[in-house]
Amino acid sequence: SNRFHPLHGVVASRGLTLSDFLDLAPWGNNLQCKLIGGMSMAEVRPRESLEAASRGEKLSAERFAGRHCSEDILAAAKHNLETRFSVVGLTEYFAESVALMALKYGWEVPSYQNFRRSSKRPSKDPLDVITRSRIEHYNSYDMELYIFGQALFRRAITNHHDEIQGNLDKLRSTPSPGRLRAFALSSVAWGRFGLSLLRSSI
Repeated sequence: SNRFHPLHGVVASRGLTLSDFLDLAPWGNNLQCKLIGGMSMAEVRPRESLEAASRGEKLSAERFAGRHCSEDILAAAKHNLETRFSVVGLTEYFAESVALMALKYGWEVPSYQNFRRSSKRPSKDPLDVITRSRIEHYNSYDMELYIFGQALFRRAITNHHDEIQGNLDKLRSTPSPGRLRAFALSSVAWGRFGLSLLRSSI
C-alpha cells in the first residue's frame, strides 16, 4: 500500500502474490538477521538487483547480486543483539517493551501510542500451506534470531519484574492522547522516521 516503495508499481500493476514477491525481492529474506548481523544495504540489496525487480524480473540465485544470509551472519546478529542493544522489545508485547525502555532510560511516559500499524494487513490464517512453508524456509535465520530475541526479552522482564509491573500499571492508567495531540505525535514520529531514512542513505 506504500506508493513510495520502489516496487509498489510492479506489484500493484501485475497483481503479484506474496509467493511471487519472495522471488522478486530475495533481499527481503532474513532481512532482520542481515542488518543486525552487520551487512550493509549495498550487500543486502544491490542497485542492479533492485532495478531488475522494478522491471518485474524475478531474480534467480545466480542473478541475485547481493549476499544471502549464513550461519556466520546469524551468529554475528545474535552477538550484536545481546551485546550492542540496550533493550530488546517485541511488537506483540508492545506495552511491556515500552515499560522496559522506560525503566532502562529513566523515561516518564505521560501517554503513548502504537504507530505504523497496518489496517490492511491480512491474517496469516488464509495463507496456503505451500506459501507459508516457502516463507518459513527462506526466513529460517530470522526465525531463529527471533527466538533468541524472545529469550533476551523474557530474561529482562523476569530480572526486573516488579519495576516493569509498576511501569505497566502507570502506562495503563495514562489517558490516551486526544485527536489533535495524536496527529501531532504521529507527524513527529513520521518526521523522525524520514530523517533516519535520509541519514542511512548518506
